[in-house]
Amino acid sequence: MYKQITFKIKNKLLVFISVLFFIIIYFVSIKRTISAYNEYEKNVERFEIASNAPLVVSQLQTELDEINSKLVFQNSEGDHKSEKLIELITNYCQNSDAILKEFPETEIAQKDDLLIETNKFTLAGDFITLLKFVYLLEQKNRLGKITSVNYLTKKDFKSNRNALTVTIYLQNIKKQNNEK
Repeated sequence: MYKQITFKIKNKLLVFISVLFFIIIYFVSIKRTISAYNEYEKNVERFEIASNAPLVVSQLQTELDEINSKLVFQNSEGDHKSEKLIELITNYCQNSDAILKEFPETEIAQKDDLLIETNKFTLAGDFITLLKFVYLLEQKNRLGKITSVNYLTKKDFKSNRNALTVTIYLQNIKKQNNEK
């Protein structure tokens, strides 16, 4: 029977059996080897991350300690920042041509164990005077972080002239002590 089969059919049969043989070999051994190698690569990456973890944790702890020390320093300066701010504004207005237009009540927002106090106030005057005041707040008296400065010209109906105003947002962050 084997002798009756032509070479053409024998070659096709040989190709089919060899393809079937390679498929079986792939699913039995090569596929598992490839998946084991991929798992090995993932484990190597995890090991590198895990070996750097103590260094990353110490860096994060250092940053957290710095932030906490800044918050403690800010809290130790006293809770009368709005009073100091009013005093600074009135002294500046008396010594220059600036006019205090608005000073609403301090807004307090709480996020987790932090209190964010926002003071918003508006001054009127010429540009140089207002710019000097912003510089004074930002560089010299540091009563908080200036988060926004908005210059705006408004029509003053009493004098029928345009008046330049600046609205300043000043924020302070305080850490609450939630000891039980």
